[in-house]
This record gives sequence, C-alpha cells and structure tokens, in this order.
Amino acid sequence: METERIIVLGGGPAGSIAALALHRLGFAVTVVAAPRRPAVEGLSERVLEALRRAGCARALDAVGPPVPRRSSWGGQTTVLNREWVVERDRLDAGLLEDLRRAGVPVIEGTATAAEPVGAGWLVTVRGRPDALTADFLVEARGRRAPHRNSSVTRGPAALAVARRFSVPVRQPFTAIAACRDGWAWFGDAGQGWAVLQCVFDTDTLGSEPGLDALHDALVAKLPEAAEWLGPDAVPLNGVTGRDAGATLQDEIITPRMLRVGDAAFAIDPLSGHGMFEAAGGAMAAAPVINTLLRRPEDAALAIEFFETRARGAFLRHARVGRELYALETRWPTAPFWAARQAWPDAEPSHPEPGAARLENRPVVENGMVVRRAVVVSQDQPRGVRFIDGVDLAAVVDLVGQGVTDPEALAARLDQPPAAVRSALAWLRGQGILGD
Repeated sequence: METERIIVLGGGPAGSIAALALHRLGFAVTVVAAPRRPAVEGLSERVLEALRRAGCARALDAVGPPVPRRSSWGGQTTVLNREWVVERDRLDAGLLEDLRRAGVPVIEGTATAAEPVGAGWLVTVRGRPDALTADFLVEARGRRAPHRNSSVTRGPAALAVARRFSVPVRQPFTAIAACRDGWAWFGDAGQGWAVLQCVFDTDTLGSEPGLDALHDALVAKLPEAAEWLGPDAVPLNGVTGRDAGATLQDEIITPRMLRVGDAAFAIDPLSGHGMFEAAGGAMAAAPVINTLLRRPEDAALAIEFFETRARGAFLRHARVGRELYALETRWPTAPFWAARQAWPDAEPSHPEPGAARLENRPVVENGMVVRRAVVVSQDQPRGVRFIDGVDLAAVVDLVGQGVTDPEALAARLDQPPAAVRSALAWLRGQGILGD
C-alpha cells in the first residue's frame, strides 16, 4: 500500500515534534518552515523533558542553563523557582536540524496557500514553481496560521511588546512584575544582553503611537524594570509586538487536517508555558493522524479524543490564568485586571475530587486511538487508565469477581504486587472500591 504523504506547515516545537512522531510511524512527512524572527522565551523543565522525549537533541543545544525566577506580584517579592532562557530562532534552527538528521525533508520557505483538492491538499510555497501535494495537512504555524475570525473563542485582547538591551555580564535571572496597566517578564541569560517584554490590554491602554512608545509607557510604570535593567542598559533594537491573548479555534481537526500548537489554541503567557502544550499536543496528534489515515472507521473516535484534549487544556489554562491574575489585588477595578479576573468563568482550575466512575473513553494504545475503560472524576475529566502500569479497569473487574488479595491480583494481572497495591490504594481514594 502506498505510504500516505503528510505536509506539516511550521517548523517550531509543535510542527517539528509532530513531524518526528509521524515519521517514526512510517508516514512520508515533509515540513515547510518559514524563517523564525528573533525572540526570547523562558522555558520550564517540563518543556525540556518534552523535547528530550521527542528526540530534539540539537534544539536542546540552544537552551542555556537554569536561572532563578523572581516574582513581584500582589505586593510581594519572592524567588519562585527556575527557568531556562532561550532564543527562539536558535531553538527552531535546532529543531530543523533534528528533522533533517531523522530523515524528514525540510523546505525552508513560506507557504502562501494550502487548498483542499479532492481527498488531499495542494500547498504552494513562495519561490517554488511546483505545488506540493499531500494526503493530510498539519497546520502548525502558530498564531500566524490562517483562520476565520468568526470561529475563534477569545479571551481579553492582549499584546506583548519586547525589546532587547545590552547589559553588563552578570548573574543571570528572570523576573516578573505587575503594574496597573499590565505586567512584564524580564530575561537575562548572563551573556551581556537581556529582554524586557510587557503585556497590556489593547482595548484599554492609551493610544501612544507605535510599539516603542507603548513599551516605554508601560516600563515607566514598573519600578522593578529599572532595577532589572540597571543603569548601563542600552536598547539594541526596536520593539517587536505579538498577540498574547488566549484563543481557541473552532475547527481544529477534520478527517484530512489537524491544527496543533498555537494554531489550535494559544494560552495567555501568564497561565503556563505554551510550548509545553504545543509539545504535548504534537505527541497526541501522531496517533490521531495514524488512526484517521490507517483506520478511518475510527475517525470519529480519533476526532473526539483530539478535540476533547485541546478544548479541555484551553479551558484549564484559562482558569489557571484567572486565578493567577486574581492574586494581584492592588488594582481590582483597573480594566486590565478586572477583565482577566472574571474570564472565562467562575469554575476552579483544579476541582476538588468528586465521585469517580468507570467510563469508556478514547485513549492511545499502540499508536492508535481506541476506546477503553478509564476512571473519570471531576478532577480527572480525561480519565486515568493506569497507575504504576496497572490497568485500573482490570483491577475493578477482578475485585468485582471476588479477587481482593493484592498477591492474587498481582498474579492474575502479571504485575508487581507493589504496583497493584498502589493501584488499589488509588482506587479506594477515588471511592470506587470503598474503604
């Protein structure tokens, strides 16, 4: 049977990780990646682990050492944890090298059109005389990906503006602080330069002309910024801007197309590391696409799995963001803070444990999406299938048959007794097996 051809538009973490995973599943994958403009981000340890699991060694080479992260929030200044500062253009260049080393063809250029034709796709790349054809399209161009405005769920409008500065070589750190009209993130990698990014509400903040003026206006309201930069800081370039609002696309998957990363949903940068969600979504995309193309009779199940995962993650991050904004209590009536402390709803981001139950839900098994019994509860809405490698539904079934001794269960399940005891304890804690 002919190998299905897949085109991935976008060579950032979402597109590259999805392409690598699909390549390992035996698909003929081609990545079209436009040049990445310079930017600086802070990464969490979970992001680094996701890149390691995906086999992105060259990308990891672009990441510097961990640095302490300061927080000035709600009138309190603390050192929270640590962060890794990375230049995104270097990270993305490493990702493309990881793709090439794995044998995935990379076309460096800008896709100007992607049109469905028959049962496949026709992709036009600027500067190439011939269009590319594929059976499936992965849209991974982030917030730049085309979409219909009417089909997007949006949080409060936000713009992030950033400028790079020359600073003395010193101990590296990152920091975050708030003011009445927004908040700022600062990253100093200890290499003689630093980045100061400000986030504000495009609907409520003044009308200063140009990004430079907007950046300067917000920095002037942040007393911490002068301390971060120091007296010798010199701007190295103009201010760059990007959308920083939370967005969720209405159509993120069809039988022949899938959106991943920020092209599917983008989170408020305060609510978490969007790159981690991009990596997780990319890893989930591979078995979904595998199911759509090689087991089309289960297409509805695969689509349900991917849509539920994406929409649930978007809503969870939106609620986490709302709770973090609510911790800043100095300006509760200021438009920037009032809007974010009320969106998207009043539900908690992490509900209290509720009554758990067994339900049949779509899960990934051997590279395909299948329906299996999982334990679902209010705080585990996507369901939990295994604890320490033990199938929870199998435990419940055997206990229902009267097999309650951990040693006997371990023998029947061919699992270590200690792992079975952990599974039993977890199930009892969820109220499924009683006390």
